[in-house]
Amino acid sequence: FSAIGVLDGETLVAGAPAFRTNFRLDMMLEGRSRILAEWVGRRFPRLMNIAVMGAGSPHSDDLRLAIDPALNASQRKLALEVLLDGLERQAALSGIGMTFLKNVSDRDSHWSHEVLQRRGYARVAALPIATLSVPNSEEAYLASLSANMRSNMRRKMKRAKGLRVEVRGFVEGVEEEVSALRDATRRRAMTDYDAFAEVSTSYFRQVLS
Repeated sequence: FSAIGVLDGETLVAGAPAFRTNFRLDMMLEGRSRILAEWVGRRFPRLMNIAVMGAGSPHSDDLRLAIDPALNASQRKLALEVLLDGLERQAALSGIGMTFLKNVSDRDSHWSHEVLQRRGYARVAALPIATLSVPNSEEAYLASLSANMRSNMRRKMKRAKGLRVEVRGFVEGVEEEVSALRDATRRRAMTDYDAFAEVSTSYFRQVLS
């Protein structure tokens, strides 16, 4: 993990988190293609695992590209050009031939697309992010469901009378249990996202603090 910044004299005008990792090409595949890729990867690992360096974070679904709001449109594009120069130069010094920007948001893509396309970057669809607006009370939530779903939920809730729900603003005391639940969920997942799914044992404590 690191960060990259663009300076105008002594003033920071653009920046982003950055990281390097090995990217498994089979993560983008499904079904028989993935099985074949995994077979090739076991025998010829360097063909399927390529070193990459990018702006962004493996643990975030949005690239936090910081740009000085005082910059006009042309200055903003120039700052991005310089940031990419630095990213690509650092990658070359590390013997890495592929650079990327992870999860460029719609907010940034409308002004950055021209620069990225001209420099040879291509857009690749990422996983969709779904959000669900939940009513602010249990009864309101149940009332928003269909009659059949509402009946199923009430039946399940009766069977779950022995469960205790605790709302916390901290994770100390249950840190190991939380990490174990997350690891179990990851093991059951249909897809392995490798380094992009890894978090440290202190992740939940650091987020909450």
